[in-house]
Amino acid sequence: MRNGRCLLCLVDDVCRFDRLADAVRRHPLVSLICANDVETVAGAVAGLVSRPDHALPDDRCWVDLRWVAGRAGAERVAVAAGAPTSPSRPTEQVLIEHLRHRQTLLILVGATQLHAVCESLLAALCRCCPGVRVLAITPRPLALEHEIVIAEPPRGSDDVSALDRSYRRLPPAAVETLSTLAAFRGGFTGADAEATCPENLRPTLPESLAELCAAGLVVDNIPPRDPSNKHSGQTGPLSTPADRLDLPGTVRRIVEQQSAARVAAARDRHARHFAAVAAAAEVGLDGRDQGRWTHRLSPERDNLSSALNRLANRDDPEQALAMAGALGRFWWLSGSFLEGQHALRSVLARPGANRPTPGRASALHALGLATSWHETRPAQAAAAGARFSEAVAIYRRSGDQAGLARAARDLGAQHNSVGDATGARQLLEESVALARRLGDAATAGVSLAYLGIVAAYQDHRVEARARLEEALVLLGGEGSDDEVIRAQFFLACLECDDGNPVAARARFAALVKGRQLIPTLPYAAPFALDGLARLAAVENRAADALGVHGAATAAHERLGTSAGAGYARYRQRGLDAARHALGTQAAELVDNGRGWTVEQAVENGLATDQSSVDPLRCRELEVLRLVDAGLADSQIARQLFLSPRTVSNHLGAAYRRLGVHNRVAAVQRARHLGLL
Repeated sequence: MRNGRCLLCLVDDVCRFDRLADAVRRHPLVSLICANDVETVAGAVAGLVSRPDHALPDDRCWVDLRWVAGRAGAERVAVAAGAPTSPSRPTEQVLIEHLRHRQTLLILVGATQLHAVCESLLAALCRCCPGVRVLAITPRPLALEHEIVIAEPPRGSDDVSALDRSYRRLPPAAVETLSTLAAFRGGFTGADAEATCPENLRPTLPESLAELCAAGLVVDNIPPRDPSNKHSGQTGPLSTPADRLDLPGTVRRIVEQQSAARVAAARDRHARHFAAVAAAAEVGLDGRDQGRWTHRLSPERDNLSSALNRLANRDDPEQALAMAGALGRFWWLSGSFLEGQHALRSVLARPGANRPTPGRASALHALGLATSWHETRPAQAAAAGARFSEAVAIYRRSGDQAGLARAARDLGAQHNSVGDATGARQLLEESVALARRLGDAATAGVSLAYLGIVAAYQDHRVEARARLEEALVLLGGEGSDDEVIRAQFFLACLECDDGNPVAARARFAALVKGRQLIPTLPYAAPFALDGLARLAAVENRAADALGVHGAATAAHERLGTSAGAGYARYRQRGLDAARHALGTQAAELVDNGRGWTVEQAVENGLATDQSSVDPLRCRELEVLRLVDAGLADSQIARQLFLSPRTVSNHLGAAYRRLGVHNRVAAVQRARHLGLL
C-alpha cells in the first residue's frame, strides 16, 4: 500500500463513526475494509452519510461494483454520477469534466476486483476534482496512493460456523427461498423474487422475506435506503430503494456451498424471468413508456447481465441473442455504451450465433443502434450500416414484418446520415407501409419523421413540413420522448429556413424551456444548440449565432454525437450570412463560444433585446464605446483618466452582463442591443 495508514473503526460505534466521517472529509480517498459482508457495512454507512451533523457533501452517488467486470466499471461510475458518457471519448475524461467543479461523495461498493480500472480513475479524480471525496467499501485495500484505510474487524470463524449451522437447521421452504435469492445479482424486488421462486412458495413469500430480514439473512440492497440519494439508480415508478433487498455475502456463500443444485435451478428461472422482462421492455422502450422502462431496468443491470450470461452459455444462443437485442435501446438511452456493445458483441461471437435467426437479427439491429449515432469515421459508419443491412435481410427472409419495419426504419435513417437520400427514401417508405399495415403507429411515425428529415436535408421544405407534422400526429399518442422531440426540432429548423423567426422562436423555446430538454435528454443538447444558432442567424444576431454554433460544436465533440455527414452539412445552413457579416471576427466568435457552458449558450441563443441582459453601467458603456472605436486598454485609460487595471475590470463586468467572453463579442452584442 503506497502512502497508506491503518485505523480501526467499528461501524456500530458512534465515536468511531465520527472518525470515519472525519477521514472522509479530510482525505480524497478512504477505503473501509470489511472482510465479510459489504452489504451490512454499506447499510451502516448509509446511516452515517445521511446524518447532517457530519457535514458531508449533499450530492452522494452510490455505485455497486460487486458484479461489474473490466472497462464497464468506470462507465458504471460515470452513469451513476449522471455524467453523459460517449463511446468516442475516454470515460475517465468524461467523468472528470462532469465532477471537476462539484462537491460530491462517491461511495464505491466492492471495487477490489476492478483494481486496474479504479487505480487510474481514482488517481485522476483525486488529482483533478478537489471537491470529490471517495469512500470505497471493499474486502481488501485498493493499494492506491493517498488511500486512507479503515479496517472493519472480520467476522470470527465461530460466527461463520454458527451461521452455517443455523442455515442447516432452516425449514425446507426457507432454504428454497434463500436458494432463489442467491440467483440475484445487485439486489432484487419482492415482485422479481416472487416471479423467480417456485410456484409452491409464492403464496407465503412475503412472510418468508419478512422473517429472513428479521433474522439478518436478508438485508437492504446497495445502495441502501437513503431518501436524499439522487444518483442511486433506484428511483422511478417501478422500483424504489425501499423495495430492494439482497443477501449478505457470507449468507450467499453458505447458500451456494450447501444448496448448489437448488441455486443452479434458481439461476435458470432467474434467466427466464429477466429474458421476459427484457422482451416486454423492448416494446416499451420504443414508445411512450420509454422513461418508465428505463427506470425499471436501471437498477437491474447486474441481474440482466447475469441472466444474459446464463443464456449465452447454453448450446443454443438464440435466447441470449434475442435478450441482448431487446436490451439494445436501454443501453443506448442510459448511456451504457461500453456495457451494451460488449454484451452484444460477446453474444454475437458465441458458437452458433452466426446462423440467420430472428435472435441474430435483433442483436445486430441493437448493435447498430448502439453505434450508429456515435461512429463518425466512414469505416465505422459503414460497419453500423452493415449491421442494420444484415438485420433487414434476416427479417425479410423470415417474414417478420414487425422486425423488418423497425430495422428498415433505422437503416433508412443511417443511409440518410451518410448522404444516400435515394436509398433512405426507399427503406423509409417501405417501413411506413409495413407499419401502417400492422397498426404500429409509433414505427410509422418515426419513419415519417425520418422522411421529413430526408426532405429537409434536400431543402424540399413543403414536403418536409408535411411529413413531420403527420409524424407528430402519430407519435403524439404512441411515440417516445426522443422521437417526438426530433420531429419538433426539425419543424423549428424549417421555420428558420422559411424565414419565420417568431414561429421558430416559439418552437425552440417550447422544446428547450418548456420540455426541459437538456436536463432530461443530455445527448440532445448539441442538437438543441444547433437549432438555437440557426434561430439567432435568422434573427440577424450574427455574433450570437456563431457563438452558439461554437458551443454546439464543442458539445458534439464532448458527447460524441454527430448524426452523420448529412446532418453536418445541414447544421451549417444559415450560418454563411453570419460569417460574411462578421468577416475576420467570425472565427474568433466561434472559438469564444466553444468555452460557453450549455446554459450560457441557451441564454445567448434565445436572447432578444436589452431586457434579456443586465443593463450596462455608464462607465462600462463608456469603455465599450472606446473599444468599439478601436482603442487599446492603455489608450482608454489615458482618455478616461483611469488605470489600465480599472479599464480591465470595467470590461470584465461588461462581459458578464452581456453574457460574452471577449471584446469582439461584447461590441457585437452591444450593437445588437442598440447600446452602441
